[in-house]
Amino acid sequence: MFQRTKICSGLLLAFGSSLLTIAPGAFAQDTTVQRVEITGSSIKRVDAETTVPVTVIKADDLKKQGVSTVEQIMQSVSAMQIQQTSAQSVGAATGGASYANLRGLGQNKTLVLLNGRRIANSAFDSSAPDLNTIPFAAIERVEVLRDGASALYGTDAIAGVINFITRKDYRGGTITLGMDAPQHPGGAEHSANLGAGFGDYDKDGFNFFGFADFNKQAAITSNQRPYYQQQYLKNQTYAPSGTTFPATWEGAATVNGVLDANDAATPFAGPACLNSQNLFQKNPTAAPNQCGEITSNFIQFVPASQKISGLVNAAFKINENNKFNLEAFVSQSKVNAQTAPVPYGALYMHPTDQYFPGNGITPLPAGTVISPDQFGQPGAVNDDALFIKFRTVMLGNREDDNTATQGRFSASLDGNVADWDYNVAVTLNTNRVQDYLAQGYSDINILATQDTNPNSVTYGGYYLNPAINPFGAQTAAGTALLEKAAAAGTGVLQYGSGTVKVVDGHASRDLGDWLHTGRPAALALGFEARNERFTQQANAPVAEAVIASTGLDPAELNTGKRDVYAGFFELNVPILKSLDITAAARYDKYSDFGNTTNPKVSFRFQPNKVVLLRGSYSTGFRAPSLYELNAAQTYGNSSGGQNDPVNCPNGVLKPGAPTSACNNQFEELAGGNTALKPEKSKNATQGLVQEPFSDFTAEFDFYHITLTNQISTLSDNDLFNAAEYATFSKYFHYNAAGQLSTDGTQCPGINCGYVSTQNQNLGGVKTDGLDIALSYRANAGRFGKLNFGLQSTWVHSFEYQNLPDGPYIQNVGIWSGSSPVFRWQHNGVIDWSLDPFALGLAIHYKSGYVDINPDYKVSAYTTMDLYGTYTMSKGFSFTAGVRNLTDSKAPFTYQTQLFQTGYDPRYADPTGRTYYGRVTYSF
Repeated sequence: MFQRTKICSGLLLAFGSSLLTIAPGAFAQDTTVQRVEITGSSIKRVDAETTVPVTVIKADDLKKQGVSTVEQIMQSVSAMQIQQTSAQSVGAATGGASYANLRGLGQNKTLVLLNGRRIANSAFDSSAPDLNTIPFAAIERVEVLRDGASALYGTDAIAGVINFITRKDYRGGTITLGMDAPQHPGGAEHSANLGAGFGDYDKDGFNFFGFADFNKQAAITSNQRPYYQQQYLKNQTYAPSGTTFPATWEGAATVNGVLDANDAATPFAGPACLNSQNLFQKNPTAAPNQCGEITSNFIQFVPASQKISGLVNAAFKINENNKFNLEAFVSQSKVNAQTAPVPYGALYMHPTDQYFPGNGITPLPAGTVISPDQFGQPGAVNDDALFIKFRTVMLGNREDDNTATQGRFSASLDGNVADWDYNVAVTLNTNRVQDYLAQGYSDINILATQDTNPNSVTYGGYYLNPAINPFGAQTAAGTALLEKAAAAGTGVLQYGSGTVKVVDGHASRDLGDWLHTGRPAALALGFEARNERFTQQANAPVAEAVIASTGLDPAELNTGKRDVYAGFFELNVPILKSLDITAAARYDKYSDFGNTTNPKVSFRFQPNKVVLLRGSYSTGFRAPSLYELNAAQTYGNSSGGQNDPVNCPNGVLKPGAPTSACNNQFEELAGGNTALKPEKSKNATQGLVQEPFSDFTAEFDFYHITLTNQISTLSDNDLFNAAEYATFSKYFHYNAAGQLSTDGTQCPGINCGYVSTQNQNLGGVKTDGLDIALSYRANAGRFGKLNFGLQSTWVHSFEYQNLPDGPYIQNVGIWSGSSPVFRWQHNGVIDWSLDPFALGLAIHYKSGYVDINPDYKVSAYTTMDLYGTYTMSKGFSFTAGVRNLTDSKAPFTYQTQLFQTGYDPRYADPTGRTYYGRVTYSF
């Protein structure tokens, strides 16, 4: 799966990226004269001259292991820490995007390229390209550079570069059909890809080819993997929502003469909350009549998805040394995400309403009493109104259809003129994303009426329409009203578009053997002119109708643009026969951030055929993205299970404070910040490669990265930590009642209490660790060939600051902020082949960590994949395998950052053991 490729030491020696197996004889001389270029250098040279490694992942090997999406490819890279996956579109407006994240520094600091050039970032947050929109069927290999690369590629390349390389020519045809069948319910997958091409470039002077790919995966719902919820409930650690059906009310409610704990009750849920399988007793001893909605029962662990892509390429020979190339691709990713019914967490009922408890239609359970003057202001308007929390279970789950469309057209010239190897291109990249509300949402203005009386104690609040019964079955009138509100809550909620227009080029040549080492010095020069545009906009009529359940401002309009002009050089000089030194630098001028220059120096020292030493030092620069600067200020919910640090510090409710202050979600105001400063970094690597005997290679590469002015948002776990309130109090904005709002109906408005979570420069990040790669190849003659490869990443330290001058917080092996950083990650592969058969075993490992609940440690996660291939002589080949051979369950975790509970979808897969098959016919 992993192949070592010899490349130029060049501008960006991939000294921190040696996580691949290495081809035997990596140090041996090669008699070929083919010039090659690979990720990390602009010098095109004879490949035997240098041996700097980059992880090269072959698409054919991935397909044997059952990989069918680009998102899955990233899971095989050991230096990849947390990454956003399609699963995180459940309950969040991500557009279904999936991102790469090298070294855990953030998706916006890993540069993703297609054939060495940029593609457009996802239009919903402009942080990085959506991996789901890269055409999987056309990929030939993936090159992963794990070293800072700002000196060559500019912004975004602080942590490294991932370059997806497609085929350059193709003749004939191929079709592959595949199916994945999980042992457990849900998650079935079907795929198909085909390709065709004609024209012999060398003989005919041209080649045309195209590839198309289709992938469809069924959803996995939470009730199809019930053991995660069961473990939460068994341990009494689940934080169910206080917004329920039947509705919960807050106020002076007594049951059998006892004031219900935290002043809240759900008596219509019946004894012990047994009237619904989705309700749970929050505190059976102190509050037997207080229920919570088990919202995780409604969600998808894996959303349903469909991906379609196509790529066409045309190459024309100008003469023996020069070529003109046209390339275009288009892809579309659709993700259907479902979550729990809409919660309305701040509604009121008039005492005269027909469904007001105790009014005959809704008789109070025996022994239950509602105290008058709930608001403690006798004589005030509406002082006897009942405050309720109501969930529209009768309308079903909320369902979003996220569609992302990526397009690119590129025209390029490459070849050799006057001893200069050159490549120049004009590229247009587009990305469009749409969030469509398919069902389950509803219009608050149809379901309720806002109180506009300034003399009322409920001024600004919403009164539930009296035709709706929040405690039980609906009449025809109530059903009709709910259906009307639901109809108004469908349609396009928001959409975004982004474009990147680029003119770029580079050229390289040998300069002669300056120091008589037997190898020539080499120079590369390059330039780039880039225009970026980004727009994200709400569809005002739909956004206004569903603001209570989405928090999206109907007036949202995020837009920005910038121009970037850059020039760079790279100079490689052999100092001795065994020593090369490379110097490089890039100058970037931003229309909105001034200019920056980032240098890099590196060396390669090979004293003999057995040992090679290498190292590098560079600086990096990342300008804030257009979204980070210009995103509109929008209200939304915090993660679940938080405690108001003033009214419920450490989960202890203060006297007189509302129960909603504890174990809840609170309104947050997020958005862009035009005062952001650029991020800057320093990267250092040092490596050792050994080939002590034929066919065995070992690599050890140490990396150290320091980042300043990190652009991010404070995590909810840090913000709501009562011990840190003195530090973060400036971000808390309480309403006139001294409370934080828990429902979208209150924000914006006069009753809105919220927490500011806008983008800001938080402080620094320091991380260092070691990459290890081992490979061995054995040729047993008539018994076949055996290949072994292992890539591992060990993180020694990962520390971050929440404030520029604040203390550094350790994150390795510990959940801190919003995630853990894994101490160890391994990916190993063993392959045996004897034509026409091949067998393989892949092993993946992530070490355990101290959970968000510090008293619990999340266990290590290990999965194994077994696969085999049979190749026939008439163009047919068959592949069959089992992913997660031992049916390992995703480790249990207490995390509540995401809508999926019981496990973490960023690191683990709940699918379980999966059988797959592929059949390919080539002609």
